[in-house]
Formats: sequence, C-alpha cells, structure tokens
Amino acid sequence: MLWILWLKDPLIIVLIFLFLLSKLLYIVTPILIALFIDDALRFNIFYNFQIYLMLLIFSTILAGITFPLSMLFFGYYKNRIFFKANNFYIKRLLDFYDASFQKEHSGKILSVLSSDLTIFYSFLSDKIFILPFDLMISFFAYYLIFNRSKMLTIFLILFGIIWSISSFLISKKIVPKGKELQERTGIFRKVIQEALSGFFTIKCFNTEDKIEKEIFNAQKNEIEMKSDIHILKSISQFFNHSGSRIVSLTIFFATGILILQNKSTIGELVLFLTIGQLSFTPFYYFITISKELSHSIGAYNHLKENLSFFKIEKGKKKLFHPSIEFKDVWFRYGEEYVIKGMSFKIGEDEKVSIVGRSGVGKSTMVNLILGFLEPEKGEVLIGGIDVREIDKDFLRGKIGIIPQDVFIFSWSLRDNITLGKEVDEERLKRVIEYTGIDRIIENMPEGLDTDLGERGARLSGGERQRIGIARVLLMEPEIVIFDEATSNLDSYSEEKIREFMEGWCKGRIIIVIAHRLSTIKKSERIIFIDNGKVEGEGRHKELMRNKRYKELFKGQLV
Repeated sequence: MLWILWLKDPLIIVLIFLFLLSKLLYIVTPILIALFIDDALRFNIFYNFQIYLMLLIFSTILAGITFPLSMLFFGYYKNRIFFKANNFYIKRLLDFYDASFQKEHSGKILSVLSSDLTIFYSFLSDKIFILPFDLMISFFAYYLIFNRSKMLTIFLILFGIIWSISSFLISKKIVPKGKELQERTGIFRKVIQEALSGFFTIKCFNTEDKIEKEIFNAQKNEIEMKSDIHILKSISQFFNHSGSRIVSLTIFFATGILILQNKSTIGELVLFLTIGQLSFTPFYYFITISKELSHSIGAYNHLKENLSFFKIEKGKKKLFHPSIEFKDVWFRYGEEYVIKGMSFKIGEDEKVSIVGRSGVGKSTMVNLILGFLEPEKGEVLIGGIDVREIDKDFLRGKIGIIPQDVFIFSWSLRDNITLGKEVDEERLKRVIEYTGIDRIIENMPEGLDTDLGERGARLSGGERQRIGIARVLLMEPEIVIFDEATSNLDSYSEEKIREFMEGWCKGRIIIVIAHRLSTIKKSERIIFIDNGKVEGEGRHKELMRNKRYKELFKGQLV
C-alpha cells in the first residue's frame, strides 16, 4: 500500500514528462553549442549561425522554464505524497486502539510519524524516482564519448569505480561516528537539562564545580567526535573535487590529442567538458543508495510492522443490552497473567464498585469491557454477546467512561465537553449546571469558547473531572464506568453530582473503580479483586469478614 500511494497519484505523469524534458534539454544544449562552434563559427556560415543561435535561445528558454517547473511540481508532489502517507497512517491508527499498544508502542508511533515516513518517501523521491532520468543522460554522455574515444570511456569508467570505492570506504567510517555523535550530543543535552532542572539544588548545596566539570566533559566529548567527522568529510570532499578536476583534465588532454590528429573538433571538446561530469552519476548513485538503502529498508519494515499491527475489524454486530459478564477470563501482558480465570456478572440497573490493590487488573478489566483488549481465554459478554463480535464504535457509543485523569485537548471549553459533536444548547446548559462547570465559566473571558491551552494547563484537577463527567452526561450511555471520578471534587459538587446520578442512572449499569472508603461504604454491591480474580462479592459489612478485604480497608485502599 505504501508503494501504491507513490505510484497511483495522477500528477506523476506530468512530473515524469517535465523531468524527462528538462533532463533531455540538459544534454541538448551543449550539443547545440558544439554544432554552433563547428558548423557556424568554424566555417563562417551565417545561415547556420542564425539557425543554431535561434535553437540555442529556444532550448535555453525552454530549459529555464522546464527545470524550475519540474522542481516546483516535484516539491509539490513530494509534499502531497507525504501528506497522503501521514493521513493514511494516522487514519489506520485512529481506527485502531489497543491498550497495551499505547503503553508499549507510543514511541514507535512518534518515530513513524516524525522519522520513518520521511526517510522512506525521501529515499523514493530523491533517489529512486530521479535515478532513471539521471542514468539515462549519463549513459547517453558515455555513448557520445565512446564514439570518439574508447580509451577515454574506459578511463572514465575505471576512475569512477576507484572513486566510488574510496568514497564508500570513507562513508563507512562516517556512519558509526555519526551514531556515536548522536549519543554524545544526547548526553550533553541531558547534562544541561539536569543542570537547569536542578538549579535550585545546585545553588543551595554549592555544587557548581561538579556540574561545570560534567558539562565541560560532555561538551568536550561531543566536540572531539564532531572534529573526527569533519576530518573524514573533508577527505571525502577532497576526493570529490579532485575527481571532478581529474576528469576535466583527462577529457581536455584526450580530446586535445584527437583535435591535433584531426579526429575531433573544438566543439566536441566543449561538449565533452560539459557532459564529462555526468560520467560520475552512476557511481554517485551507487554511493548514496548504498548508504541510504539499509536505512530506508529499515524505515519501510518499521512502517509495515506498525501497519500490520493495526488490525481493523469491521462488519461486527450492532446489538446491545446493558449487562456484563466475565466467564473464566484470562489475560496477560507478556509472560505475566494479570487476569486469572475471572468470573462475575453485572445485570441491568446495577450499581457496582470494583475494589482491589494497585496492579490487580482493575484497569485491564475496563479495557476488556471496552474492547481495547481481547482475553486470551474465556469470554467477556455484553448483553450475552461476546465483545469481540460487537462493532467497536457502536459498543463505545453505549459505554461512558470517566477516568481519574481526564485528558484535556488544546481546544475551547465547549469543544472539550462536546468533543466536536453537535449538541442541543439547552441540554448542554443543563449538563454544565449539573457538573458545576458554570462556576468555571464565570472566570473565563470568552466563556464556553475560551481556549484551555495545552493539555488544559489552566484547569485544576477538579475542573478536569467536571469536564469528564459532562462528556459522559452528554453521551447518555447505557453503561457508565467511574474511575473514582469525583475524587478531586469539593463536597458540594460531589453531593450535587451524586443527587443527579441517582435519577439519571436509573436503567443504567454503573461501575465504580473505587479508591475511597466513602465510595465503598455506600455501594449496593462490591466486587473485590485480588491476584487477578474475584475474591469476594457483597456489601461492605459482608466483605469485612474477608481477611484480605479487611486488610485493604484498614490500609485505606492504597
């Protein structure tokens, strides 16, 4: 699919035509100059002079138009392909979600978007796409030279091979040093960052000398590696510039001898000097492609690996009834099982608290209910249907979750509540009053349309939770999951929301992931989770007979 994105764009036909024309003109112009010198100036034929001059003017103007136009289209085409590729990847990512993937692969996602796509498509465009055009012109240049001097052609090929091997050996030394430089630069930045972050401690404990020494050593190591790389690059540049001059001198010498022998002309000398540098093109591509190929293949494989991970399943059932059942469910992260044969059932209109120590699988249970994870063994049933058989978008439209840490987007307050969906203004107003957001709006200059800043930097923890609750109230789901969503609210707001919930939650399943004693004591039913399975069910007083639950309760549910 990644290759198809590159080839299926209709603009590629226009781009190929412009590139072909500009490259042909690149060699046509020196041929016309050679003919101008040999046929017009040499024999003093005014008619030929006029013809060649007009052709030269025309080819120069055409080259002046086609080359920048081809580069303009090429830049536009590259950006267009990058845009399509990014959109394709992001769409696949947004269509897919796996709770374990977010924890384990978020770095890979950023790497793909910031690096892999650019590396792969830059290699396709800057090297592979342009390669056939440049090779075509290069081989034509070899053909013209070969017709006049086979020895000169052989010399250029042998010299190109020697030059490319030398450049390749130098580049092989630069690559590992480049990686080492990245590591040393990272260490230097880390030392600087630590110094800035710990500035208060440094000044309080007079540790300036120690920090200064660390910064000096880190910077010294970085500069030493930069110097090594600079020396190698200078040697490489020496080979490049020397090679270019040697080619020009060789062509000048060889063609000069042919002119003295009346086997060549001044026009051909000018032509060969102009196109002689094209003899380096195949060897230049050998060097650059050999350096970048493994890097690009790695980026491509990384892309494929990530895209294959995003398994998008469609055509699932859109049936829903508010009941939840875990039937001997097993789930693990890596080798360690966090859910071990868990079984329980929650019926319609039930309000249940789920309690347990940190790490016993409460969050995993929620992700299994939402279909973000799939059990290794057993079944998670919603309304008697396996979650794996229910359309995920449909399922999540029926389940509202209020996490303890509500994520705030860099949008307005209105968009953060509605999440961009069309909502009746009266209904929105009621939800704002119920959740106490009206008191937040009073302090905002633009009311509901106030920008909340990056990740809601202007909001307190309690204000974030109000927004999270408001989102769910607008959804009107049939199952509501609270991850202790009222823990950061003041007593007034908490009581107001509790009163509202008593009426609003009728006919709905309410699941509370409990962290506070007050929440547990008032629960009609508590499911106690320990060691990855249900260790007890009932009201608080009944569960106090359970030794582990009692220990947990006494420990304030830490």
